[in-house]
Amino acid sequence: LQETFVTEEVVKQFRQSWNGDLIYTVGTSHSLGNIILLRKQNVYSDLSVFYQTNRILAITFKHDDEDYLCISVYYPNETNDKCQLHDEVYNIIRAFNTDSINILLLSDFNCIMSDDVDNLGGIGLAMKM
Repeated sequence: LQETFVTEEVVKQFRQSWNGDLIYTVGTSHSLGNIILLRKQNVYSDLSVFYQTNRILAITFKHDDEDYLCISVYYPNETNDKCQLHDEVYNIIRAFNTDSINILLLSDFNCIMSDDVDNLGGIGLAMKM
């Protein structure tokens, strides 16, 4: 979950209703924050937080004798900020041998992919790739 507005108080309440592991980064009551939820029914081990900021939460774990890197990212709206954050995510991934780890990238990319679907006041805003 991205842009959770999660605070320590909200996490306490959430833990009471979630039957599993909850790994999070704190944002403010108005923005940021990430939560990764893992169900108790899923058998995993060696759970560890690898990296965290108010926009990125990266964890590692084992499941069925396979290694996993799970990265939850909340991208900003501004293009320059997105590029910086993209570089940060890329460096996290590069820290691992990608031939021997499964990578799960969870994100709110905060981008408009089609002017046919999203625009602002009739002005197309699709990202130019």
